[in-house]
Formats: sequence, structure tokens, C-alpha cells
Amino acid sequence: MAKKYYWLKLKNNFFSQPKIKKLRKIAGGDTYTIIYLKMQLYSLEDDGKLYFDGIEENFVEEMALKIDEDPENVGVTIQFLLAQGLMILCDDNEYLMTETQESIGSESDSAQRVRAHRERKALHCNDTVTLCNTEKEIEIEKEIEIEKENRDRVKRKEKEKEIEELFERLWKKYPEKKGKGQVSKKSKERLLDIGYEQFERAIKRYKEDLKENEWRKPQYGSTFFNTGYEDYLDKNYQPPERTAKPPVSRNLNNFERRGYDMDSLEEQLLNSN
Repeated sequence: MAKKYYWLKLKNNFFSQPKIKKLRKIAGGDTYTIIYLKMQLYSLEDDGKLYFDGIEENFVEEMALKIDEDPENVGVTIQFLLAQGLMILCDDNEYLMTETQESIGSESDSAQRVRAHRERKALHCNDTVTLCNTEKEIEIEKEIEIEKENRDRVKRKEKEKEIEELFERLWKKYPEKKGKGQVSKKSKERLLDIGYEQFERAIKRYKEDLKENEWRKPQYGSTFFNTGYEDYLDKNYQPPERTAKPPVSRNLNNFERRGYDMDSLEEQLLNSN
């Protein structure tokens, strides 16, 4: 797969925007501004989105780990971005950097080599006509790359929608609907590989297992959808062995089976008095 390069197209008035000026006026504002830019850069490959993968206890600490910044400073920055609408919470595990999507630039390594070659050629070319042609070729190459990026972006969005719809259908089947927001993005993506039918069978097997073992409490939905389902997939599932229970005797006074002489017992009782 061809390597792809991403960059953040910073507006020339970035630092003069009121929200950024307000951020920089806060004590430690320059640090927070750098953190904001690093968060934007980290979100480029996911079309301006940031995800909580459950590596740390919460999103702030995990983001601090990913961009190598102090958690307290990252927390202050995130609070400011949310308050100013520069960042929005899509769900418990997903955030969107609102100003980033329009500022994403990218190209493949092959396109980068072609562009660099064209530009070097243009620098050494003294012929005006050739220079113009070269510039046109560069523009065409850029347009082709932009079209490809747009197609890839549409495909990613379609896949994300498909994954989310599949997850919602299966979530409705699960008995203990707790921790929905803690189901990781990777776990949701795995649902496509497993398929609706097999995962539905896994849920059904788990529910039957709970009926057989009433003392067990059902797992939270987040636990089951992250890893708990694995033992119930077709390739891993081992049906429990059911042993027949011995019949319960309904003959409470089994004198006949023991061979007692009722007349003799009665006579012994009378003589004892």
C-alpha cells in the first residue's frame, strides 16, 4: 500500500482569530495552543476525529499519552475547545475537531515524487511555454489526488455508517445494555469481520448459558462486545455437558422394599405397652 502524507493547512489568520487570541491570553495559553495544534495533527488521518481506545482510564490521559503532553494541560485545553465549539463530543469514545476537516492536506508518496520532479524540472526550464505546461501538469496531478482523497473519504464514512448500524442492531439483542459508550472503535470494526448472523448466535448461546447457570450475573454490554463474546463464536464454542439427574423416589415409607412384616411390627408395639 502506498504511503500517504498528511499536513495541516494553517490559515494565515490563525493566530489573529478571537478564539485563539483568547486561548493564548490564558495563563499557559501558548502551551495550550501548541496542544491544540498537536491534537489537530493527530486527527488528520481520521478526517478530524479523535477516538478514546481505552488505553488509559479516560480520554484526557490517553490523549496526553498520544501527543506526549502533561495530562493537566491537555485537560484544560480540551475544556476550552469544547466550550468554544472547536471540538465536539460525538459519543463517549469519539470527538470531532471542527476546524480540522477543512484544513487537511494529503498526497501519496508517488504523487509527492512526481510533484517534486515537476517542480525541479520547472526550475531548470527557461522556455515559458514548457514552464506553463509543467505547471498545468502539476495542477492536474493535484486535482487527481484531491479526487482520490474525496473518494477515500466517502468510503471511510460509508464504512463507519455500516459499522455503527451493525453495532446498533446487535446491541438491541444483548440483555444487559450497560456501558455502550465504552465499546471501543476497534471492537465495533471487528463486528464486520464476524458478521451479524454469527454474533447473534454468540449472544443467543450466552443467554442460554445464563439460564443454565442462574447464579451468574450477565456481563455489561461493553464487556461482552469488547472481548466477552469470543468463547461463544462458532470456532470457539463448546456446548456444556448435561448430566442426567438421578430419579427422586416418591415412596416415602418404603417398608415393602425393605421387606418389613407389618403384623409382626404391630404385635411388638402392643406388647411394649
